[in-house]
Amino acid sequence: MADGKIDQIKKLLRSSKSAEIHQGLVMVRESLPTINEETARSLFEMVSALFYIDLLDHPEHAYVLDEAVSLVADFGEFVVPILLDNLDAGDMKAQLTIGHAFGRVGEPALGPLLESFK
Repeated sequence: MADGKIDQIKKLLRSSKSAEIHQGLVMVRESLPTINEETARSLFEMVSALFYIDLLDHPEHAYVLDEAVSLVADFGEFVVPILLDNLDAGDMKAQLTIGHAFGRVGEPALGPLLESFK
């Protein structure tokens, strides 16, 4: 993926406007089938940063946050250990969103989640 496209996605995902965030998420989703693992990890970090949006302060972002959760699940199983680390480090609202993401990842997240509680 060209650096220019990554920069464009980064700019859109940092926006305060839901429509621009949505556009950035669409660009990430369209890129997933053709990117390498390193780029996927970079894009995942950008998307998962949206988990820290406070919906009590910014309810207008609810649909893009839900879209980000679904998109994170589409990245594949490599996100599970990263989400586990973020679960320990996140604030309560981010933790709830990460839990939602685990639900969207589905069965591949179950083993690592159970193991983390031992």
